[in-house]
Amino acid sequence: PEAEHEMPMVASPGDLIVHHSLMIHRADANSTVRSRRAVGAIFYGESAQLDETKYAARQLEIKRRAAQIEGQTTESVGLAEITNRSQAWQAAKPLYQSSDNQSQ
Repeated sequence: PEAEHEMPMVASPGDLIVHHSLMIHRADANSTVRSRRAVGAIFYGESAQLDETKYAARQLEIKRRAAQIEGQTTESVGLAEITNRSQAWQAAKPLYQSSDNQSQ
């Protein structure tokens, strides 16, 4: 978007801003010595179903991208032991199943 169409949201330390995941948003550079923290949450309806193949592929993509961040390695992001999508799903499956069991 063009800068003239931006709508600034001024927040103070400790404030919480909530927005739709498709909303284009940004923040100016952090000019402090403290880390900026963020939390993301996704809510699914009861009828949502997991596509295991796509889920595993996405987890693998996330790990590959994370390994490219300065200071990270394939080992530090858990990618070294995952050699294909099937293994990515097997690595992620217990996490998905435990959250599924907690919601029942």
